[in-house]
Amino acid sequence: MDSASYIRRVPQAETLLERNDNTPATADANNIDWNKPTKTNLPGVFVQDEITLNDNHKLLLGLRYDYNSLHGSILSPRISYKWNSPDKNNVLRLSFGNGYRAANVFV
Repeated sequence: MDSASYIRRVPQAETLLERNDNTPATADANNIDWNKPTKTNLPGVFVQDEITLNDNHKLLLGLRYDYNSLHGSILSPRISYKWNSPDKNNVLRLSFGNGYRAANVFV
């Protein structure tokens, strides 16, 4: 079995999300004309491993962990399978997993 692993840590500089849509949703409660964007801290880590079972079969396993300052810990696993025909002319892929997206009234 052949295996390749990748680890990616999202740097802190990329983890501050600022939501500013210039609508009443981001307006200051005391002054509707003053815009007050929402800021959310979202650091995360992603780990992935590709396992070659043989020339025609590959398995990809992945796991992402995020911490949202509003929603807490979020774990997002995934698994993918790839089959190649012996002549390499046909490919079948299957993927399962889940993801995370913070709720937003306007999106």
